[in-house]
Amino acid sequence: MSQLDFLDRYYRKVAWLYDLTRAYYLLGRDEALKEIASHAAQGDRIVEVGAGTGRNLIYLRRFLGSKDAELFAIEPCAPMQRQLLRKTEALGASVQLIPKMGEQWSQSDLGGPADIIFFSYSLSMFSDPAGAIAHARKQLRPGGLIYIIDFGKLERVPEPCRKGFRWWLRTFHVDPWRLWKDIMPLFQASELRSSRGDYFRRAILQKSYF
Repeated sequence: MSQLDFLDRYYRKVAWLYDLTRAYYLLGRDEALKEIASHAAQGDRIVEVGAGTGRNLIYLRRFLGSKDAELFAIEPCAPMQRQLLRKTEALGASVQLIPKMGEQWSQSDLGGPADIIFFSYSLSMFSDPAGAIAHARKQLRPGGLIYIIDFGKLERVPEPCRKGFRWWLRTFHVDPWRLWKDIMPLFQASELRSSRGDYFRRAILQKSYF
């Protein structure tokens, strides 16, 4: 079964209650969104890859305040797309949906290069996380930012808890151990921060000027 087939089949039943359940274990998102908003400038193009129900982009729109940025949602899963459109339209949040896989969209879908691209608890579901980041970098302007928040490796919790959590995540095709193994060479230590217990990690990567 392909990743998209799995997503469509799974979220067809649970998309409507996704945000209610994820609030308890997708931790650190709002702090990350506030930090992204602080980096944003007027007129920026900001892209979330794996936007799900649009929850993050709705909050980000609030945190941006008077900054009139363009928000784009990359989301291939049809049940999530429907939730995203329903929520953003109901709340009057201006978000442009791009119904493509994370490695298939391009800056031409945005009308120009992105200023900020972020992955919020989505990159650990990619079969090739480093490849997804490499693709995202190509869509950035020079000096643009890639921002990641995702599960950590729980390196500072007891082994039985870590093993149980890893098993549970894998039932959802989520593998943060593979994620950080693949992408750690891309980051300097100063660009990576982990929460207490290493439950989640945040990382920022800037595209070099050239």
